[in-house]
Amino acid sequence: MNKFEYRGRTHLLITADHGRGRTAQDWRDHNSKTDGSQDTWIALVSPRMDRRGEWGEGSALSTSQIAATLADWMGIDWNSDHPNAGHVIR
Repeated sequence: MNKFEYRGRTHLLITADHGRGRTAQDWRDHNSKTDGSQDTWIALVSPRMDRRGEWGEGSALSTSQIAATLADWMGIDWNSDHPNAGHVIR
């Protein structure tokens, strides 16, 4: 396998299942009632995305968009079978 075989075809999506809160103490001792535990992050690397860096402007992204985004990267229209799911992150 040559090292360039995956060039232009590799996508990465990394996220967390929940936030850790807003303070150093929250990081070690948090639960669903901790302020900030509802916030998480998503890191995306894809040849289909031109944007780089932190996306501060625009509407917030949601973990409900992850399945549609992964499916889109594989050429599958997730929302046609799951119309109430989040939409593809672009």
